[in-house]
Amino acid sequence: MSETLLKIKDLFVTFDSDGRKIPAIQGVSLEIQKGRVMGLVGESGCGKSVTSLSIMDLLDHDFSHIDGSIKLGDTELVHMPVSEMQKIRGNKISMVFQEPMTSLNPVYTVEHQIAEVLILHQNKTAAEAHEIVVEMLKKVGLPDPERIARSYPHSLSGGQRQRVMIAMALCCQPLLLICDEPTTALDVTIQAQVLDLLRGLQSEMGTSILFITHDLGVIAEIADDVSVMYAGRIVETSDIQTVFDQPLHPYTQGLMASRTDVSEGEIFTGANRKLPCIPGNVPTPNNLPKGCSFAPRCSKCMGKCMESMPELVDVGNGHQVRCWLYEKGAE
Repeated sequence: MSETLLKIKDLFVTFDSDGRKIPAIQGVSLEIQKGRVMGLVGESGCGKSVTSLSIMDLLDHDFSHIDGSIKLGDTELVHMPVSEMQKIRGNKISMVFQEPMTSLNPVYTVEHQIAEVLILHQNKTAAEAHEIVVEMLKKVGLPDPERIARSYPHSLSGGQRQRVMIAMALCCQPLLLICDEPTTALDVTIQAQVLDLLRGLQSEMGTSILFITHDLGVIAEIADDVSVMYAGRIVETSDIQTVFDQPLHPYTQGLMASRTDVSEGEIFTGANRKLPCIPGNVPTPNNLPKGCSFAPRCSKCMGKCMESMPELVDVGNGHQVRCWLYEKGAE
């Protein structure tokens, strides 16, 4: 059985807004195993990015409050002193963001930005850092790594910038790599290349990955396990094969049904079949409905769904679901 690398337990995140406490994350529990890729999937606004920023301790402490536990191995990260967290962030845990152009500093060369991480966390000299930078740029598939190292971000394509971000994130060989929708801004061809690159590097280096996306196709391509998130809560989690073959939560089923099937060349138009969709929108954190947050959009909604939130229960073999349809699974 795999060893747990990161364990999130009962994580709550609230934001201060005009004197009100806005709940963004509500009791999230999540485990990432060593050497495995966990996919975190859900619509925009469901809390995926807030979860990742909580792990990295990148939320503004003046306007946010975190309760619960986030453990990297035996080390508790919640409320860790800033000086200690700085030793972990970028070293043991690294992150690749959605838009590399805004993540890279436009006034510094690629080498300067990657070498800074090595000098800060691993006490490398400038010469040692240069060798590692060139080797990492080569490892992520960039041609002429010496030239790329001397380049400024604006002179690189979107795909090249994202590869630079991956090289920067992996240069210290972190235990955990968090990828927050890293392929969203890329075209389909480059997206596939980046996914292949991440999978190859993950296999080679043994790094665990938390991969955040709204795209089930991407999850199917890269993840070993998957957790589905809705309105600040995990609603279903299991290994990737189980969730794709037997989705239990109505929200997960809706996400699966709304995928286009291009494998058989089927094209959805008004002349043949309408692409299914989930009606309505994710509720805002400051206006959550009573009971199950998905109830107003759910075709299987029952009376109790409108009154109280079900627990996340195990229905067998580690497959967990938060839905009143499976309340017997808690017995």
